[in-house]
Amino acid sequence: MVPDNQNNKIQKVENKEGQILQLEHFSGPLPHPAILEKYNQIVPGAADRIIKKFEAQTEHRHRIENRVIWVDSVKSILGLIFAFLIAMTAIVGGLYSVLHGYSFLGGSLSFAGLAILVAGFITNRFVGNKKPEA
Repeated sequence: MVPDNQNNKIQKVENKEGQILQLEHFSGPLPHPAILEKYNQIVPGAADRIIKKFEAQTEHRHRIENRVIWVDSVKSILGLIFAFLIAMTAIVGGLYSVLHGYSFLGGSLSFAGLAILVAGFITNRFVGNKKPEA
């Protein structure tokens, strides 16, 4: 059996009737165990170094993915908080303006604040919750 560079092992067997070709495919993030064994024969401890490097890379990726998920969560929460503050400022400012005799400005501000809140809920309900199709 001879491993090739794509983690496949090809075995040729000749018998009285002809040739038999057997292909064994190995897929994974690490090289085929036979290839790791050959590395160890050439450089003792090489397989262990390769596996440790793979483990370190995997741990690094997990840390990055966890950080990205955390940052996305914080951004989402902050977005909701700031949108709520902007909408409430518009509504309160509109009510204040109406109480001080600026009915058109007050009504416009209050309507804009309510529109921001409603648009946020509608967008989140119908657009934001769609799951990607697999």
